Amino acid sequence: MPMWSVCAQFCSRLQLCKSINFITSNKSCQIFDAEPGESNYHGKLIESTGNSFVSASTFPEELAGPCKGHGCKLTEVCIPQSPTYTCIPVFVQSIEKSQQIPLTEVAYGKSCKQSSTAGVEYASKAVDGDLNTYAHTNLDHSPYWIVDLGKFYQVKQIEIFNRNRGSIDAGRRLHDLDIMVGTSLNNLHLCIHYAGPAELGEHIVLGCQYEEKARYVKLTIRGTEYLHVAEVKVYALYDLSG
Repeated sequence: MPMWSVCAQFCSRLQLCKSINFITSNKSCQIFDAEPGESNYHGKLIESTGNSFVSASTFPEELAGPCKGHGCKLTEVCIPQSPTYTCIPVFVQSIEKSQQIPLTEVAYGKSCKQSSTAGVEYASKAVDGDLNTYAHTNLDHSPYWIVDLGKFYQVKQIEIFNRNRGSIDAGRRLHDLDIMVGTSLNNLHLCIHYAGPAELGEHIVLGCQYEEKARYVKLTIRGTEYLHVAEVKVYALYDLSG
C-alpha cells in the first residue's frame, strides 16, 4: 500500500481525524481535527507546509477495513484485530478549547543503525517509506535497531509495520520488544514494551509512556532472535507556535 494510502487509512480509523496533510517531500502524515477551509487553524498549517488538506469525508468507508463504523472514543485509534478490532489511546495535547496539536512523523529518512545486517537489508530500509523493504539483523543476542531523529522531540507514538512476506514463523519473530527513547544512546528510557508475537504484515501502534523530549529511538528484542521490520514511524508533537 502506498504511504499516502497508509496515512488516509490511519485517519479513517481515528474519530478526531477530519482531514490529513500528506507531505510528499518527506512522506510524513499530519492528522487534523478540522475540515479543509475551517477556521480552527486560520490557514496557518496549509501555509507552513505548502501542501493542501484532503478531507476525510472523501475517503471510501472500506478503507477502514474491520474498523468501518467503529465505536472507539475521540482519543482512541481503532486497530484491526481478528475478528473485529481493538481501541488504543492516541496521544494529543490541547492548546485551546476545541483545538488539538497534531502529531507529525519525524523518523522518515533519518540516520539509522542496527546490531548487524543480513545481506543488504540495511537499517535505513525501516525509514524509507517502502513497506516492501526490510531492515533485518542476523541472529543476534538482544538484536537492536536505532534511529537518530536529528533533534529533540516529545515522542508520543510509535508505529511498526512488520514484514509482509515469508513464513508465519518469520512474522512472529517480532516479540518481547523494548522500545527505548532518550537524549543520547547512554541515556535511554523505556517508552513501551511490546510482548507480541506479531503476525506477517501486522501494523502495530504503540503509545509512548515517556514524557520527556528525546532524540534517539531504539528497538531491542530480549533474547536471541532476528530483528526485522518493514517500517518504523515515530510520531511527535507538532508545535503550532512554530
